[in-house]
Amino acid sequence: MTSDCSVEVDGNAYSAPWTLIGERVTVIVAGADLRVQHAGQDVARHALRSGRHGRVADPAHFAGIGRRKAICPMPDVPTLLRPLSEYDAVAGGAW
Repeated sequence: MTSDCSVEVDGNAYSAPWTLIGERVTVIVAGADLRVQHAGQDVARHALRSGRHGRVADPAHFAGIGRRKAICPMPDVPTLLRPLSEYDAVAGGAW
């Protein structure tokens, strides 16, 4: 899947969930329907467009795109391990 959250078929772009960017997906065209599958499961379904250079987007495919996707969860740690005054002393004073 491309970095713009879509797959391209016959000159048109069809959205798929943004969490699958860079993943390998399967596109199935049957009649007037287009399905996108990942790991054997349907992840998107659209009506086929006629013509070219069109874009079909489902807003649900972009939900949460502004949030950072956690690759590995961070452990719970205090936000500062030392007081800021110690850093100021080492760096030569406060900013």
